[in-house]
Amino acid sequence: MIVRLIIVSIVFCLVLAALAPARSRLAEEWQKQNVLVRMKAQEANLMDRAEDLAKLAKNDERRLQGAEELAGLYAEGLQYAPAAKALKKVLTNRSMGKTYNENQVRTMLALAEIYRDAGLFGKAEEAYKKLLDYDKFYLPKDDPRVARDLNNLGAICYMIAMITPDKLERELELARAQSFLTQARLCYRKKSSAQSQDDANTLDNEYLVLREQGSQAAAQQAKRQAARVHAHIPGRLVPP
Repeated sequence: MIVRLIIVSIVFCLVLAALAPARSRLAEEWQKQNVLVRMKAQEANLMDRAEDLAKLAKNDERRLQGAEELAGLYAEGLQYAPAAKALKKVLTNRSMGKTYNENQVRTMLALAEIYRDAGLFGKAEEAYKKLLDYDKFYLPKDDPRVARDLNNLGAICYMIAMITPDKLERELELARAQSFLTQARLCYRKKSSAQSQDDANTLDNEYLVLREQGSQAAAQQAKRQAARVHAHIPGRLVPP
């Protein structure tokens, strides 16, 4: 009887293992279909408004936001080139006043993220630098939005380092990443004595950089610091 139960258990486990790839493929296919349905609904809604949007001035914010929605659809469909083209046109057509423009910042961030997701890390770095210059022009040097830009630059330099074959160039990119991340953390600390979620995210990035630089003790310290902050955020899972 015991032997029979063991055999049945083994067979059951083998069946589950055999079915796992099929379940995974079905889940992936369902997710793709769900994304496509949502994208088609958004596209239909955008097309319904297209004629009215086209009547607006090129710098009308409603028309520009419609173009941003279209860029978002392109990006979701992994069509990065037309997405980037649409956002660059938005940035060109938007009228810039003499004050800080949140809409322009949103578009600049979206463009940088599209370049990053497309694997165009050089263009992503350039876009993040433009945003940093913009934020520094209008905001205090220790503003959290400046820190966000520095963190993004640190992350993108790390990504560039990971695809750089030359050892010296790779070390240089890692050093640049570390510099940006350190500046970001200083900004966050100046604004608040308590460590924030943003500071923890920067520590997570710093852990990756320090690990690649061979500074294992410092890397583990950054990881532990980040974990302590993550642990105190409701609903947040602590990174492994």
